[in-house]
Amino acid sequence: MFTGKEISLRICVGNSFEPVTVGAMDPQHQQLHQRAAQLMSQGNVSGAGELLKEMVSRYPQDWLAAVQLAEIYQSNQQFDSALPLVEQALGIAPDNPKLIAKYGLIAQQAGQPQLAVDAYQRALERAPAQFAHLRFNLANCFYTLGDFAAAADCYEQFLAVQPEHVNARSNLAMALERLFRFDDAAAQWQVLSDAHPKEPRWAVLRAALELKREKLDAADEALEIAARRGAGDEVYLLNLASLRFEQSRFDESLTVLDRLAEFAGHAPPDPGAQRLRFLNNFQAGHFSSCLEQADRLVEGTDRETAMIVLSLLPQVWLESGDGERAVRAQKFSELVQRSRPTLDPTLFPALEKQILSHPSLEFEPVTTSTHNGSQTQSLLAPGSAEIDALLGELQSAAVTHAGQIRRTDERYGAMLPASGRIKMWAVALSDGGFQGSHMHPHGVISGVFYLKVPSSDDPNEGALELGYPEPKFRLTMPPLISLQRVVTGDLVLFPSWYFHRTLPFSSDEQRISIAFDVVPPDSPEWHDPGLSDPFSLSD
Repeated sequence: MFTGKEISLRICVGNSFEPVTVGAMDPQHQQLHQRAAQLMSQGNVSGAGELLKEMVSRYPQDWLAAVQLAEIYQSNQQFDSALPLVEQALGIAPDNPKLIAKYGLIAQQAGQPQLAVDAYQRALERAPAQFAHLRFNLANCFYTLGDFAAAADCYEQFLAVQPEHVNARSNLAMALERLFRFDDAAAQWQVLSDAHPKEPRWAVLRAALELKREKLDAADEALEIAARRGAGDEVYLLNLASLRFEQSRFDESLTVLDRLAEFAGHAPPDPGAQRLRFLNNFQAGHFSSCLEQADRLVEGTDRETAMIVLSLLPQVWLESGDGERAVRAQKFSELVQRSRPTLDPTLFPALEKQILSHPSLEFEPVTTSTHNGSQTQSLLAPGSAEIDALLGELQSAAVTHAGQIRRTDERYGAMLPASGRIKMWAVALSDGGFQGSHMHPHGVISGVFYLKVPSSDDPNEGALELGYPEPKFRLTMPPLISLQRVVTGDLVLFPSWYFHRTLPFSSDEQRISIAFDVVPPDSPEWHDPGLSDPFSLSD
């Protein structure tokens, strides 16, 4: 029999405890709650947990017992056990903003950022002032999901209330970098540097940004500021080595990398440092050192390092005087796949119209290799029926190509994942336009569908050239290349580690192509918005 008496307790939301009130309980039920509270106050967490399990079973409508038990699991980092208990509580009290916020916190801790986003947004809709502090968590979840625009917006809203929050401002800077808003990102790093004049790391991170956009003088200046502030950790040394590399001071860069290795001691070598050492050795002409590193870096480090090493390995063999090994490393005849997808001809003008009116289309966007032309971001955002039809063809071709790779190149085939996601964008080149040489270290299979190729008296104009390294690399031997002459409707696939470029062309018409990568699950781009759903890479 219920007495009608209410019981008031507190649940933890973030770093603060929020009061909650639950409905009337019978005396025995109240005694169980009081006993659980007593056990917790005595430090007998396991005893309290067993009692709360009994209460959750006996009183399925007691959402507070479920939440308290969830908090015990949460404190033990058993987030997958805690989450369904809070979900059970929400089934009883679905509009309680404190419960909703709690669900978001545990979902975030359980590695389910989309669930956390949904919960945080619901809590903020119901009580924006009370849960304003959770906007930082919401921003972090958006960042994890790859929605950097939403993350930046949330960080900015949070900083409007708490402008001194260091992590929010540094995370905002990183989100802005991912959005290619480099000037805005640099301003945020500068705010942090000015606010903490004795702290070197903000100047180091500013230098890293300047390196990314190839402003070497600004990077040098930032690293000098960091050095005056006492910088000397791994991040500083790696950026200093990167700067010296970009300044073509390769031996100095290698010396800094030696300092970095001594600093790290017995810790596992940093993949970025190993990658940079390989590149320095290549540029300095230390090809025997490159070969000593190659197998270890391809098979024993991260995928990005492996892809960069594979891209230069044919040239290493050429520069070492072994043309036969270079040909075997490049494998153009086995690893290039050409086809003509059977698309409805009416899709071509529709796709052209969508590309030329795409909201993200930008002339010579920064950090890309597009010259005298425009490039979109993801064509899958917002997408269309025509894009979906092409996506299906690309996925089918990628599966076929993956099978070919596995049959003809054991080492590269072993690097292919079981599943991938498609990243798709478009390039519209104007008269004299071209794509500079580059490769895609975050993909595994790349390709180009040629939507519109103007006719030319010179069949090499606008051709896809595979194998020629980026201009910054020093070559004494002519590289192995494969020239792919293309016409409207062609599809060419190749390993993402292949250097590739588009030769300039002359025409009054635009040349429109749709490029794509198959992105593996361990790629930093896997969670970016605008990628396709995962699909199997098996035949």
